[in-house]
Amino acid sequence: CAIPGYDNDTYKIQSEIHKELINEYIPKSEDEGEVVYEKCLMYSNTTENGNRTTQKCSSWVYDKTNTHTSITTQLNLVCDNAILARHTITIFFMGYLFAMAICGILSDGFGRKKVIIVSLFLQASTGIATAFISNIYAIYVLRFLTAVGGAGSYIPSVVFVARMLQKRKKSLGDDERSGRPATNGNHPNNNDNNNINKLEQDEYYNINKIHKNKNHRNYHLSNHTKVNNPINNESVNSNYIIKDTNRNIKITTNINMDN
Repeated sequence: CAIPGYDNDTYKIQSEIHKELINEYIPKSEDEGEVVYEKCLMYSNTTENGNRTTQKCSSWVYDKTNTHTSITTQLNLVCDNAILARHTITIFFMGYLFAMAICGILSDGFGRKKVIIVSLFLQASTGIATAFISNIYAIYVLRFLTAVGGAGSYIPSVVFVARMLQKRKKSLGDDERSGRPATNGNHPNNNDNNNINKLEQDEYYNINKIHKNKNHRNYHLSNHTKVNNPINNESVNSNYIIKDTNRNIKITTNINMDN
């Protein structure tokens, strides 16, 4: 405890007079066999005769030999006030829990990218502001908002990356099942490959649709070139015209049906 009325009081004993004042105001106790000064109590009177009563300290001096000024020493978060420092941890995780409950709703309503950007800004601004605040209750608010920003940027980011990986895996899986190599949108031949694949799928669909009509059994094309129907291996006429000009491939398929 700090000695009342002694402006230059320090944790370290300065002189014999200072030591006498400490012994006069600060009671002693035993801690693990060693006699130490009380940290949270001081004498309320200095009468040598009669009983001395103690009271709780209202101010303290700190050992700064190996430590520098901290939020604990600035706000005197010791003794009965030590619980206030632990409350900052509780409030931080309350903010994290709150963000987990609402960030999904906000992401669906405004988009994950916007939520991530706003959350990062909130986390950075409140984290910096905390370093300049000397009021414990203002620190509670800032720590709560810092946790909201941290969770609000982390959780949607995980979901965002998981969605990207899921789409990429699905695209690779589709290419493997179709027997086609995986394509990348930046490759110069990808548009041609996609057009070819689409035309092949359209032709297969048309043949299947025609086959379901029992009244039509024969399929003829202009040049009467026969291929096998992929449905039941029947002979089907097909005509392919392929042109390759400056790596731009064009495929036209003509199917004529006779009664």
